[in-house]
Amino acid sequence: MRLPLSPHIRSRILDGTVDRGYRNGQRLSRSGPEDPDQTMVDIHCHLLPGMDDGPDSLDESLGMAEVAIADGITHLVATPHASDRFRFIPEVVQRRRDEIQSRIGDRMRLATGCDFHLSFENVEDARANPRKYTINQKQYLLVEFANFSLPPSLDDTLHQLQLLG
Repeated sequence: MRLPLSPHIRSRILDGTVDRGYRNGQRLSRSGPEDPDQTMVDIHCHLLPGMDDGPDSLDESLGMAEVAIADGITHLVATPHASDRFRFIPEVVQRRRDEIQSRIGDRMRLATGCDFHLSFENVEDARANPRKYTINQKQYLLVEFANFSLPPSLDDTLHQLQLLG
């Protein structure tokens, strides 16, 4: 289920006036201040090609973007994995985001982030590079937990990440 974010949170994640895309087959307005009734944000999508277990090609990525637009998504955060299996390279993420954005135009606004796996190495790198993994290099981090258990130090780890800003 996708829920609209509050105007306060949305404005802090994604900036600017954008095309609102489509909802229920009808074109949404394109100009003026953002209307919470016309904005839908997907903050977790493996859209970028060849980055992880998402699409293999640019064509697949563009097809996914078209489905999102048709579903009424107006803003999407591309979040490839950042894990021991998939290396997160912000420059590559940005280049692939830019390529998709140039192809879809202003029908949907793309941002970057990652699916941050909570590992010792990632946490240490996030401490050294606080904006590397965050959504649009701001202050929000999408964290993925292990499927089978939560580490006993989870509260402290998340608190330490939060203190980084």
